[in-house]
Amino acid sequence: MGGVLHRLRRGAGAGAVPRRAAAALVLVWALLAAGIAGAQQGGAGAGAAAQTAPLVLAGEASPASLSGALSHLLDPTRSMTLPEAQAAAQAGAFAPTPGGRPNFGPIKDLIWLRLPLQSAEDARRTWVLDTNINFFQGLTIAIEHEDGAVEALVAQDEDSGFETRPLAVDRVAARFTLEPREEAVLWISYWSGGATGMPMQLLRQNDFLRTLAAQSARSYAYYGMMGMLAAVGLLAAGLTRQGVFIYFSAYAGSLALYIAHMDGATFHHLWPDAPRFNGYASLPLGCLATAASALYVRAFLRAMGWRLWIDLALLGLVAASAAQVLLSAVMDTQTLKMTSTAIASFAPLLYLLAGLSAGRGRWREVRFFLLGWAAVTASGTAMAASLPLGLSLPRDLVFDLIRAVTVFEALMLATAIVDRYQQLRRAHTRTLRLRNAAMADALELQGRLTRIEAQHRDAMEAARRAGRRAAETAHDLRQPIHALRMTLQAEAMGGAAAPDPARREMIERSFAYLEGILAAELENAPAAGARVGSAGAAAGAAAGAAAGAAGAEGEAADAPLSPPERCPPASRPLGADANRVLAPLADMFGADAAARGVELRVIPCSAPLSADPLKTMRVLSNLVSNALKYGGSGGKVLVGARRRGGKVDFEVHDLGPGLGAAEWEQALTPGARVARTAGGAEGHGLGLGISAEIAAAQGLRLERIARRTGAGLRLAGA
Repeated sequence: MGGVLHRLRRGAGAGAVPRRAAAALVLVWALLAAGIAGAQQGGAGAGAAAQTAPLVLAGEASPASLSGALSHLLDPTRSMTLPEAQAAAQAGAFAPTPGGRPNFGPIKDLIWLRLPLQSAEDARRTWVLDTNINFFQGLTIAIEHEDGAVEALVAQDEDSGFETRPLAVDRVAARFTLEPREEAVLWISYWSGGATGMPMQLLRQNDFLRTLAAQSARSYAYYGMMGMLAAVGLLAAGLTRQGVFIYFSAYAGSLALYIAHMDGATFHHLWPDAPRFNGYASLPLGCLATAASALYVRAFLRAMGWRLWIDLALLGLVAASAAQVLLSAVMDTQTLKMTSTAIASFAPLLYLLAGLSAGRGRWREVRFFLLGWAAVTASGTAMAASLPLGLSLPRDLVFDLIRAVTVFEALMLATAIVDRYQQLRRAHTRTLRLRNAAMADALELQGRLTRIEAQHRDAMEAARRAGRRAAETAHDLRQPIHALRMTLQAEAMGGAAAPDPARREMIERSFAYLEGILAAELENAPAAGARVGSAGAAAGAAAGAAAGAAGAEGEAADAPLSPPERCPPASRPLGADANRVLAPLADMFGADAAARGVELRVIPCSAPLSADPLKTMRVLSNLVSNALKYGGSGGKVLVGARRRGGKVDFEVHDLGPGLGAAEWEQALTPGARVARTAGGAEGHGLGLGISAEIAAAQGLRLERIARRTGAGLRLAGA
């Protein structure tokens, strides 16, 4: 439990909407809810018992115009008859209905309404009482004419099917006729298993039919748009296998069904013979819309494992919606309907807060999502605020606003999904582009390595033809090429989206070293002939480019291989201090050391270097290669430099068996191997001999360092 609370605190902190803003929004909604409740209860106010004045009919009579004429009486026993109601009215038991809009909250009483009328027409006129309600569990409407005759207009109970309605329209309406200047009284009694509001109005028959046709056209256009969005969502779900499209389709479809049910279209077209289910259907349809919207928000915002409080709140909405449907089997559905309405009213605010929290740092992903839920929240707030403020919005305007907002919201939510996938697609394209560039770069490097390996094979052939010099060069190249291949293999297997600049610089230094040696040595190997000439020219050009990229300094080549390209000479310097020699050694042997399980440590040194850097590196690379081979797996190799009398001494230490004085002299002979240390290690016994000759040619000394444990060699005088 403590861990969950900790995650809640952490999830609600870093990425959440500022708490004051969230608290302010919730407070506003709470005040509006309290105002709505007060406004609903205001319709049930007792008021002073009084006889109301008749409503003069000279045209359309809106709900607001009924104020002052409409009165009501509540019957908790639901047994009062029309004669009893007439007697109660004569006794002054009916109370005026404030605002002319009957709304008594969630009660089960039988509600009696009395509306006295007076025709202002000089001719006989047919009128329609439009209740603007799709269904009541019990509803009777009768008119008491001036002569005392009572005409029954509507008589329905909770088992009355759609065909029993006097007018086959989506909402309950009653038609009656008044003689010129006739006075009459409309008597309406009803009880509800849900809301008790009845924003009724009176219209001439022709006006009612025109209004009904226009409203039906708008309503069915809305159903069609929402159905199309739901179908497109299902198609997208089938193509992409993404659950968010299924949730979107479920939300759009259930919301369209819920609005159609409130309009009365479902009772008219889908279940006309199931009046009891029709009186219950608003609960499961509303709960389904709430649950589907919560699942959509959860999937779109990827709340799972991201913001615990958002995830728990969304799952709580789903669980609460399912629980209300299940509880309807044992609880009063009227209470559950009021609860589900409250939850559905609060849900858009929660979704908006969740979107604002998720949008921090990724507004482009949630911009359409926020637009959709902001529109729903704003319209809901405006309509809710109109009730406690006493503002009377026409029912048609309210329903048209609801339809427009829900269509806009559904379009924004669908656009949000499409926009999200377009952004993911663009990000995927960018990643592929980077990977392709990295692959192309790796292929280019691989091609260069292939050319170097081909030149190495040519050098081996030249060694057989030109003598020991080329053989020594080939020996010096074997280990660096092996180390470079391991580095490139690690680069290729890493799968990076883009190459690492530091690693690329290291590879370029290694290429510069290898290509410089090959170009210089193959230039001095005329016995190689035409077969290696072209390879040497290519290597020379590549070496010049690679050395420039690595920041090498020095003179231009002094002898061309083939016009117009020039090869760098062997004495081309790699730098002006000891680090220009030490740094490439770490690059060249790092991967090989790691593969052998040997810890290679190269200590930087900025002492000025007077010897030829390339030849110095050739000597040290042989010493480091031997240290790795003979130092033993799991050992350590230390490479560094010391200042001594204006010169630099390079030292290589390892934990291998070392060499005695006699063995040292034997190892300096080209082709000779010391039996005690050879032990299966690769090589031909050329390394130390080659190193000693190169060092002597430069005026340097290759010395053995006597140690109690391990081995050490020094290249002195550089």
